[in-house]
Amino acid sequence: MLFSDEEKKVKNFPEKVNKVLYRLAVNFDFYLMNNVTLIIDNQTWSCSHLLISDKYVYCFDDRYFKGDLEGAIEDKKWVLYDDKTDSKEIVTNPIYNNRTRSYMLNVFLTKDPNIPLVIPVTVINNGVQLPSKVLKDSYSRNEIVHLKNLYKFIVKYEDTHDEQCFDSKDLQQTVTHIKAMSDKVRINMAKRKI
Repeated sequence: MLFSDEEKKVKNFPEKVNKVLYRLAVNFDFYLMNNVTLIIDNQTWSCSHLLISDKYVYCFDDRYFKGDLEGAIEDKKWVLYDDKTDSKEIVTNPIYNNRTRSYMLNVFLTKDPNIPLVIPVTVINNGVQLPSKVLKDSYSRNEIVHLKNLYKFIVKYEDTHDEQCFDSKDLQQTVTHIKAMSDKVRINMAKRKI
């Protein structure tokens, strides 16, 4: 099957995000988990990547958009404008989805929604234009970043926040717990397909 250049970009985007996260994991001794699926409160929950430092669990959603986005942070739906085809499409607000996903994981891990352990980060492809208010507001709350800025974004966030959420034992237990639960969900899903 032959893919157009645009289809190749969409297909390869998660791997590009993974390469940046892998570099962060190696350079800073973070844990990286990809394609994590859990069941939280009887709901299936998944995210593209989890990057776990000794301070935070970063919950990543990687999204490739063919065009520019318009909407407010609190809107559940945004408009995707494609200048090449002069069309528009209604899409789910990626910030809203990842914020919800991260909140669920945060409560699951801490049992206290006021402890900011899980940080939602939506990674979008370079060149996607967002309204400046969305970019400014979401960037200050760690919610959306272009791929080209991802590495610096995480380094800066780690440097400017002094919370130490994990000691080494807690960190290892958290990583082991998330991995075991994700593996269990994956095995059960595979059994259902057979």
